[in-house]
Amino acid sequence: MVTAAFIVASTHSPMPWTAAHNYPFFPKKTMATDLFSLREKFFTLRTTKEEATKRAEDAEDKLKALEVELAAAQAATSAASDDSKRADEAETQAKALEGELFAIKQELELLKDKVAGLENERAAAVEEAKKAHQEADAATKEADSAHKEAEAAHIEAKAAHDEATAAHQEAEAAQKKAEEAEAADEQAKAAAMAEVAAAKEALAAVEKRATEAEAAAATAAAAAAEAAKTQEAAAATEVEAVAAAAKQELATAVSEKEAAVAEAAAAKQELATAVSEKEAAVAEAAAAKEAVVAAEKKAADAEAAGKAAVEEAAAAATTAAAKAAEEAAAATANAVEEAKAAAAIAAAAELEVVKKEAADAKAALEAAQKAAVTAAEADAAKLEAVPTQEDAAAKEAEAAAQEAAIQKRIEAAVEEWNQKHQELHVEYEAMKAQQAEFLAEANKW
Repeated sequence: MVTAAFIVASTHSPMPWTAAHNYPFFPKKTMATDLFSLREKFFTLRTTKEEATKRAEDAEDKLKALEVELAAAQAATSAASDDSKRADEAETQAKALEGELFAIKQELELLKDKVAGLENERAAAVEEAKKAHQEADAATKEADSAHKEAEAAHIEAKAAHDEATAAHQEAEAAQKKAEEAEAADEQAKAAAMAEVAAAKEALAAVEKRATEAEAAAATAAAAAAEAAKTQEAAAATEVEAVAAAAKQELATAVSEKEAAVAEAAAAKQELATAVSEKEAAVAEAAAAKEAVVAAEKKAADAEAAGKAAVEEAAAAATTAAAKAAEEAAAATANAVEEAKAAAAIAAAAELEVVKKEAADAKAALEAAQKAAVTAAEADAAKLEAVPTQEDAAAKEAEAAAQEAAIQKRIEAAVEEWNQKHQELHVEYEAMKAQQAEFLAEANKW
């Protein structure tokens, strides 16, 4: 009977279940084997019921024939009352027929009981299939909810990536502003140095003129002393005039010297202002880098949340499907546990890899920040010195390379997350299609 039921199930099944079905969260053949077992049990019960019904009908036909034969035997017995031998044979045959009739009635009752039991088993199997159908619907709903959560996490990760890109652009703008401030600082330093040099030259000229005036005054005083003997009055007047003129020239030279000193002080003040602007630009660049770090952290958090949502969805779908499989067939429990353990190990390994990549990116960013801080401190310690263009170009190239590397790692992480999300989406759609096939096959019962 089982062989016949298997042949019927394999021949008339609209969609035979084979090992080609691949459920994402279960080993191969698990769900297909459970469904095939239920179908085989159903067709076996139906075949047994048909055979029992046929046997009951045959027994009823035989009972009717025996009743006819018994009536004929009784008629023959009453008709052959004068022949004792024939009467004894007829009576013996009648008793035998009565015993056979009683046995057939008992067998008919047993067959009726068996048919009733088979009906109960069939009803229980139908109820079990309905329950499995309901649990499969619940698992599908949970998987849909988990898929929506994964979509939301993907959107959040994309928003975080956009924020990181915007922060990177702001950092580039701040870097450009710092470069412009540094160029302005270089120009201000050059102008201040030129003004200081001009002031020094003017001061030297004034000092030279004062020295010449003093020498002229000394010469005039000597001449006045020599001429005092002959022209004391006129010479005294002339000496006083020359001395007054020399004093006036000396006062003028002192005023010009003070003006040059004031100009040098103003140039130093402008240089200090340029240095302050450069420090402000460096601080703004550091703030922009901190914003990039915050955006990267937010992207990492969103990525972790997305992964957690996907893992939670996978765990929920696995739990629901495992429950349905355990109620359908207790033999699949070990396979389900092994699949869950393998999925958990794979998820943990993937999470460790992502954590390591995030830690590497964070370490690289911290190193870049430390290098930027060190460069800023070096610039602050050498405010009086004029940096060369080669050093500035090297620092700018290094900072640009570090920012490009960080941005590249961010884009790579986002691309990896998008690819994993697409793979999970494909697996989810495959699971939904297989569940739809399972439900369609179950509805045919």
